[in-house]
Amino acid sequence: HDQVHGKNDQCCPQILGNHQNQHVNSSNYSSNHDIFKTGIYLQARSRKEYENDFYIKPEDLEKVTIVERTGIANFVREINKLIPENTRPISYGKILNWLIANGYLEEVEVDSFGKRKNPTASGCAVGISAGLREGTNGQYWAVEYNSNAQRFILSNINSISKS
Repeated sequence: HDQVHGKNDQCCPQILGNHQNQHVNSSNYSSNHDIFKTGIYLQARSRKEYENDFYIKPEDLEKVTIVERTGIANFVREINKLIPENTRPISYGKILNWLIANGYLEEVEVDSFGKRKNPTASGCAVGISAGLREGTNGQYWAVEYNSNAQRFILSNINSISKS
């Protein structure tokens, strides 16, 4: 049984109603959509158990879509599309931590933006850039990876995954 909890209490209290302390057997529902329609939120999905830690075959590495410029989340999605089933996907956090630990990115405290990541000189040399972008909700800080930076990450993916 998954415990029901108002994860979205602050923004959707009317949906939770009297269900805050109930238990739900998610097998009674055909999909998460059906669970949502009942007005009940599941607290947390059980963590998927993977048979294998992250790995990707060399021939599949060559199939990863490389684009002119991308953010890390989109790039990681492209990598994870090619891993075998029951294999733990690599997270963008793992890649970012490796880039920081190896001197390609640094975290910088900034007044109006809190912490942000900036490429170091080494990061710039491999093709990582950063700057303010304009979005629908205003400005945001974006770190981008050009095709060289994407290839650099792929060439180091095994050491990244073991870090």
